[in-house]
Amino acid sequence: QVVKMATTVSQATEDVVVVGAGIVGCATSYFLAKKGCKPTIVEAERPYCAASGKAGGFLARDWGDTNTAPLHERSFKLHEELAKELGVKSYRKIPTLQVSKSHNRSSSKRKTGPCSWLDGPGHNQSIMDPDTAQVTPAELCQKLLQAAKEMGARVVQQEATGLRHKDGRIEGVQLKDGTDIHAKKVVIATGPWAAQIESWTGIPIPMQGLWSTSIVIEGSELKRIAEEPYALFCEEDENGCHLEVYPRPDGSVYICGLGGSPTVDSVALKQSKSMDGAVTPATSNKPNKDRTSAACKSLESMSSVFRGVGVNSNDKAAVTVQQACMRPCPPDAMPIMGELESIKGCFVSAGHNCWGILWGPVTGLIMSELVLEGY
Repeated sequence: QVVKMATTVSQATEDVVVVGAGIVGCATSYFLAKKGCKPTIVEAERPYCAASGKAGGFLARDWGDTNTAPLHERSFKLHEELAKELGVKSYRKIPTLQVSKSHNRSSSKRKTGPCSWLDGPGHNQSIMDPDTAQVTPAELCQKLLQAAKEMGARVVQQEATGLRHKDGRIEGVQLKDGTDIHAKKVVIATGPWAAQIESWTGIPIPMQGLWSTSIVIEGSELKRIAEEPYALFCEEDENGCHLEVYPRPDGSVYICGLGGSPTVDSVALKQSKSMDGAVTPATSNKPNKDRTSAACKSLESMSSVFRGVGVNSNDKAAVTVQQACMRPCPPDAMPIMGELESIKGCFVSAGHNCWGILWGPVTGLIMSELVLEGY
């Protein structure tokens, strides 16, 4: 449940305020609550309305590099633990295939492989990773937030417009309605919109956004996929797509990697959400329908399951959801996590790029420890 901010609340002092209710904000609030804290979560629109509610939810334990491997490994395990603890029904293990297309034009035969429904002519398939998993991000966020609220957290539906700080220490969060929430500690978990910290404090947060379209397909023909689920990572094709295909436990198929994703610079992200033309979670939800059409062409060539697929095209396989979201992308592709040196008690946790859902749980755990225990 989301409550509107009343002016009287501005007189209270909260121990911890979390700004943003995406996967990082929800997970941070959950682990704070488990440690006995009762955080206030400030959300401008609605919880997990941006990338955290529209991502694919692919989980890979062994895909990290030297710097990120610990995040992958610990959070992959945490996902399984949270699924059991919170009853996340969409979590499951699923193997992943690599899919490529033969460049030999005379090759029209179906290539053999583990996946029988991947029957498009000239498509090659091989096991990429047998030990991956998936979760539907919106369900995970909902379960984390609900559990946090049951332990005393609350959500305030207001846009944060600034920070109160004095003598190098945080004092609270300014809200659009002119009130403040006084706080001893603040965690800013606003994804790409963490770039606004520079406008609030003068401290630059290097951040760009990647505006990506995704689709969901439903239909009776998808039963073949549901009976033999594989996640697919496909090479770039003649339609400009490099599809990622994720069959979900509810029988639908989520698809991203449609190509044509523009980059949004930090100047646009730093604008207040109330400004005309500002890039917000709501405005960044507008999909590129040309990329949907391109993806449908690629899918048709890949599998007979997707024959005739289009927007509400038929009851066998139809695009029922077209959406877009803004991924937070720091220039070095590394998440920004820690306390601002010049404002004690003010923490930032953002910039998790394409691994936001995977890293969400461990990020929440880490931030709860930093905020409450200092390490």
